[in-house]
Amino acid sequence: MKITFVEIQNFRKLKSVRIDFSEKTTLLVGANNSGKTSATVALRQFLVEPQKFSTNDFTLSNWALIEAIAAKWEEQADKPNVPAPELKDWELALPSLDIWLEVGAGEIHYVRGLLPTLDWAGGPLGVRLRFEPKKIDDLHRDFLAERKKAKDVVEGRHKKPRLWPESMRSYLDRRLRARFTVQAYLLDAAACVKPSNGIAKPQPLPKGIGSVDGNPLDGLIRVHAIAAQRGLGEEDRQFADAEGETVVEGRKALSEQLRTYYKKHLDPTDSLTPKTWMPWKQSNSPKMPLIHGLWTASRMQLKNWKN
Repeated sequence: MKITFVEIQNFRKLKSVRIDFSEKTTLLVGANNSGKTSATVALRQFLVEPQKFSTNDFTLSNWALIEAIAAKWEEQADKPNVPAPELKDWELALPSLDIWLEVGAGEIHYVRGLLPTLDWAGGPLGVRLRFEPKKIDDLHRDFLAERKKAKDVVEGRHKKPRLWPESMRSYLDRRLRARFTVQAYLLDAAACVKPSNGIAKPQPLPKGIGSVDGNPLDGLIRVHAIAAQRGLGEEDRQFADAEGETVVEGRKALSEQLRTYYKKHLDPTDSLTPKTWMPWKQSNSPKMPLIHGLWTASRMQLKNWKN
């Protein structure tokens, strides 16, 4: 049994690519910023470290589609008889990894979770790992609720402060892990086609197909990453916690600690409501411009320290 090739979609700068694997060793050779690191990070995160996904892993050009979906949700929020949100609207923007295995007839017991039919007798097997919303209805409801809180706070003010979430991107910056997960889908070997002009053509998932329970590749593939230019030691682990906040294990700069503390305890834009901070509603208060100015200045200074 071996991996014959993988196809990566919508992950960082890799819009749609195929990487063929050799029998023993596969080398990725290319110019700087050609996607070599993106490919290796995709393998690591989809297979062993899904908790490290962040909004930076979505292909940049796909955010226009995602924000258009969010804008449509807001536009229809107060309208009656609106269709329920659907996962299919997101499919063209979701990061995914297709892994194709060549499996012999005597190795069926290793891939029993990937078998397409009971009479399968060997050959190629494919599985798609896709980073997608856990429940599209929950994502829809929570995003609109947070947006409404922010709008209610600044309603009627002449100068509107910037409050979280300003967009779907800013919302997912904090809630990605709480709302997204990696799901596995079985692929049809007969529908697998070769790339065209260097662009992979991953098969679309059939309508209504369900995901596979658990990780069908668990125990089959091992990924051991050695961080570039850091010797042979493990790199600092950085990932999102259950709240979607960034967590770093290992050495941490003082400015990063300060920024994390500020964001967790002092950021006035986090889930504001008219009741939790009434001064934002007091448009005649002479102190509000000063408060907002100081908040803006401190936010810029913290960003400068981080950089």
